[in-house]
Amino acid sequence: MRLFKANYAAQSEEDRVRDLRLTSIASRYRARPEISLVPDAEVQSEPQPEVEQAPQFEQEPEPKPEFALQPEPEPQPESEEPSDLVPEPQPNIEPEPQPELLLDPEPQPEPEHEQKSDDGE
Repeated sequence: MRLFKANYAAQSEEDRVRDLRLTSIASRYRARPEISLVPDAEVQSEPQPEVEQAPQFEQEPEPKPEFALQPEPEPQPESEEPSDLVPEPQPNIEPEPQPELLLDPEPQPEPEHEQKSDDGE
C-alpha cells in the first residue's frame, strides 16, 4: 500500500486526471454490459461462409541425386576426450599494407639550387 501511495504522489496532476477519466469510463462499461464498445452494425454483420480447406496432397519424397553431397558434421563442443577430427589449418592472412607505411619515411634533401636562392642571390 505504501508503494501505491508513493507512486501516486510522484505522478503529475495531468497523469492523475487522465487515470481517473480512464478508470471511470472503464467502470461505466463494466457496470452496464448492455453497452458494447463495438457498434451494432459490426456485431450483426452477415455470417461469414466457412472457408473450404484445400485438399492435402501427400508430398512425394524428393529424388536424391546420384552424387549427393554429404552434409557437414555439426561442430561439437570441445571436450577433454581426444577427437578423431583434425582441425583444418588456417591460412596465414597478412594485413594489407597501410598507405602511410608505403611513403618514404625519410625526408629527401632539397635540391641544391633551391637552397642557394634562400641565401639572397
